[in-house]
Amino acid sequence: MRLRRTTPGKGGYQRKGRGRGFTYHRADHVLEVGARLPAIRDRVAADLRGRGLGREKVLAAAVRLLDVGRFRIGGEAYAAGEAGTFGLATLLREHVALPRGSVRFRYPAKGGIERSVDVADADVRAVVKKLMERDCECECERECEREPDDGGLLAYRDGRRWVGVRSGDINDYLRDIGRTEISAKDFRTWHGTVLAARLLAREPKVTGRAVPRVMREVSEFLRNTPAVARASYVDPRVVDLYGDGITIPGRAASDQALGEVAVLRLLADESGR
Repeated sequence: MRLRRTTPGKGGYQRKGRGRGFTYHRADHVLEVGARLPAIRDRVAADLRGRGLGREKVLAAAVRLLDVGRFRIGGEAYAAGEAGTFGLATLLREHVALPRGSVRFRYPAKGGIERSVDVADADVRAVVKKLMERDCECECERECEREPDDGGLLAYRDGRRWVGVRSGDINDYLRDIGRTEISAKDFRTWHGTVLAARLLAREPKVTGRAVPRVMREVSEFLRNTPAVARASYVDPRVVDLYGDGITIPGRAASDQALGEVAVLRLLADESGR
């Protein structure tokens, strides 16, 4: 897979300094995360094949949702109160519906903005369906022990107890299976970077107007602002290389899997790895 060189257009492109949110160290971390994603996804798939609703299976479903649903992880403090906002770890069962073939999430997200997203993933749907219907599954006549039911969606079975999932549990699982310092936010950064690279590769010429246009699309994808997307969720090397007329190959621009492989090569070549 060869990198594509784009012809500079009128108006050209001028590099901007790296945003405060993106240091050289973090840029290299994005590359490491992208390289480890295939192994992480393999482990998640294996854990999703497990029986019951144990810790690993439920956390694997959570990580699959981070990967395909672009969720923020959320925090318990933000979900408290009448005007609470939610992320993956704090979603309530009332935020979830199960139309045929998918899982629908509708909830007040960061900033109080209503978010609605459908995830078509059979493994995740099977887990979520059981979580929505959860009750005692042991062969006993008395009710299973559980934490007080706050209506939360994510919980796992620990013997006869139900244990609610917190944001720290998801990040701990990620670090364990990724064998590196990785967090839920890294998924959004990786997907933002890959999308920006794919969109820039579709530009026929290098122009100063292309980057703002691409950042608007990335911000819509991530549900933030163009300024935040560029400063914190898109590796600046992708943008800088575009300014030099270098992008991922055109065929990788139309395919997520090929795009990820091409972005890994692009960033590895730029960092000299």
